[in-house]
Amino acid sequence: MSSAQRPLLRDDLVRTVERPFGWVPCRMLSNGTITSMSPTERQLYLVLALAADRNGISFHSDKRIQHILGFHQEELRLARAALVSRDLLAYDGTTYQLLPLPPDAMHAMGIPRETSTPTMAPSCPTPRPQPAPQLPPSPSHGPIRQGMPESVRDILRNLYGRDSF
Repeated sequence: MSSAQRPLLRDDLVRTVERPFGWVPCRMLSNGTITSMSPTERQLYLVLALAADRNGISFHSDKRIQHILGFHQEELRLARAALVSRDLLAYDGTTYQLLPLPPDAMHAMGIPRETSTPTMAPSCPTPRPQPAPQLPPSPSHGPIRQGMPESVRDILRNLYGRDSF
């Protein structure tokens, strides 16, 4: 059954394309680009995709991006450098430009083009869920209670070692 034939879960709330809209290429799922990126690289790419114009240009300042993502300056610098090295992003010190995806997954994963072999990727399969990391409870906030907002904050606090997100 195709997605067009499946019944809607909430027919009273059907998503529509808004203007302006962000564009993330579906091929990032099928060619391994997303799985090869670190969490900070994924976050930066998504924010830039949402902020970019139709040519992939974003004029968001580093300070604004750091504020949106809760990144420290070094986290932003490392994520940006990784995306630039993969030919997914161009940066001139003030302006960001998202670039078209490289034609093959090996290059998008950081393997130079001359050593990669072209592959045919299926069209946008659903990614397999990854198991959630098991984290110890936060000693300063008591045991983590499943499904409580405090536990989400504790998990993020333990994972990233900071209080604001």
